[in-house]
Amino acid sequence: MRAEDFGGTSPDSREIHTTRPLGGTMGTALALGTSAERCETLIDALLNNMDQGEGWTWSDSDGRWWLPGRHATRFCFSHDDNYGVCLVDSVVVENVEDHGRAIGLLNQLNAHGAGWFWWLDSDSDRIVASMRYLVLPEAWWWSLFLVELVPLYVTSIDSMGPIVSASCGGTLAVSAHPERGERLSPDGWIIGCRLGSREPTASLGFPILPHELAQLGTALAILCSDPQPPRESPKIESFEPLAIVVHDDDENPTVVLRQVWHPEIGWGAQIATVPGIFAPDSDDLGPLFGLAASLNEHLAKRGDLPGVVAGCWIVTERLGLVHHAYIPGIEVEKAVGEAGETVGNMLALMAQPNERIHDAQELRVVGSRNGFNVHPVPSREDLESLSSLWIDIGPDPVNMSYLADHESDEIDPEEALWMAPKHVPVCSFGIFNPSGPTVSSLEIGYASDEDDNLVMSLYFVLRHPFGPTIEHLGDAGSEGHMAELIVTSMSQVDDGVLGSGPEWMNVFQERYREAVIRGLRLWASAPDLPNREWAEEGALLLRCAMNPWGRMESNEARSEPPPESANDPVGYWIDVLTDWIVIFGEQLYIRSAWEGAIAFLADPEHPGTAQEATNFFLDRIDQRLAASFPTDGGD
Repeated sequence: MRAEDFGGTSPDSREIHTTRPLGGTMGTALALGTSAERCETLIDALLNNMDQGEGWTWSDSDGRWWLPGRHATRFCFSHDDNYGVCLVDSVVVENVEDHGRAIGLLNQLNAHGAGWFWWLDSDSDRIVASMRYLVLPEAWWWSLFLVELVPLYVTSIDSMGPIVSASCGGTLAVSAHPERGERLSPDGWIIGCRLGSREPTASLGFPILPHELAQLGTALAILCSDPQPPRESPKIESFEPLAIVVHDDDENPTVVLRQVWHPEIGWGAQIATVPGIFAPDSDDLGPLFGLAASLNEHLAKRGDLPGVVAGCWIVTERLGLVHHAYIPGIEVEKAVGEAGETVGNMLALMAQPNERIHDAQELRVVGSRNGFNVHPVPSREDLESLSSLWIDIGPDPVNMSYLADHESDEIDPEEALWMAPKHVPVCSFGIFNPSGPTVSSLEIGYASDEDDNLVMSLYFVLRHPFGPTIEHLGDAGSEGHMAELIVTSMSQVDDGVLGSGPEWMNVFQERYREAVIRGLRLWASAPDLPNREWAEEGALLLRCAMNPWGRMESNEARSEPPPESANDPVGYWIDVLTDWIVIFGEQLYIRSAWEGAIAFLADPEHPGTAQEATNFFLDRIDQRLAASFPTDGGD
């Protein structure tokens, strides 16, 4: 069920519609009459789902509590007549001695946050991890993200608590249930999160249709326009399939909304505010760290409407002070699916450009008054560094997992590989198989050896609804050696990564494109590979690019390839594999096959159940496609 809501209203009273879901935990809570009822119902449902009757929740005068591992997490809310804010807090470290060390370390942790943030309570010498989310029908996606991201949040604090405590000279704040005492083994949610990100969206990203991009641009222009006095819409740039930059009144790039890669979670959405505030002395970032820490403490303690939701302030060397939020791709995919025909509006409202620009303008005034350097971001290259925060923000390559259990002596070797950070996605590829679609990727992780030399590790990650696997393919000390390792891994017929052959190939890193293409060509030309009609296979892929299900029905009737493909059938096949429309179709439809396969395995005696699961996603796709590619009704 769905209802039309207004996610926001522009200054000239034009309304920006979003489609709010009415079913499920979130939909039921948001349908209630008062903000207090909505918050209370959402928290109750969330905790019932998290604890699942295991008895590790309780209530007291401070709120509702859940003990999933070492640290108790409190859930409460603040509200007025119009909106509510869900407040989630976990005290992780007490008696912090070295505040300077703590602030620097929390900056790195906050760069890795995925809907939560860490802050130092300067009054009590405690380190706290928190989430702040709106509970508001008009901004329903934030409640969706809250419900979905709590497991990752509690996994992060359970994993990093001992390391943060030891680094800052503090005491680990181990909690106890009032009746059951300490929890000696972590909750199943934490164990599950430590198995790694196995959803297809982690490798593929989430597709945005042309109509949705256009709607996004229009909504951003409305949100940022100011009719008093009349002026033109703000400058809005689009430089990737989803990479939007909104400029402020002075045409400074201020708000960024983009798809970005997270080393532990994969593709997701990044929302950033870049106010252009830098340290007084470029060789001393200490004052800027202090400013970010104060802003995060203020965000955590104010208890009312968050200035910017789901993120926090961090310090980067190239961009200075940045408000950064990352939402995992699977959660954005769910929100996009719920939004239906209003995807562009939902994304624009999620970016909150008007509020972010206003906050940035205020911060520039305060920063200038307090001696900080204030100037616009100088170049696109500097702005692009937002995509490598996880590499650039620390003093050394960030090679430690923020979700793994660093205390355990019995980590499963494969689990350790899933948890190893992968800083660079090379490519994604796979097959659209209704019985079990496969989404694979080559991913590179950075680390340092004992002599502080950079070591790049290549991983083959196979995401599958029933049998996900991961393999460490080898190490390289330079990009040249890494390129050769990619070629070798892809070109092998029996022990390589391509299996029976991919149906798409999305290359993310231009510096490795030549290696990927060479590996594909060597594999397809191998003498011990069974004879294949590469041109015909390519023609079928291209003909059914925006309908992979149609390809399943057309396999026996091969498509006629273009005449020019006869000169280089393998080259033609590779060109089709890497064509954006082929990649886009796989992104768009893979979820329908994925969920259908899961439903069939769960109930093989009733295949209609699997078909219903598939049709649910196909109907959503049809709705989105109809808006982007309308017909005149004559077909």
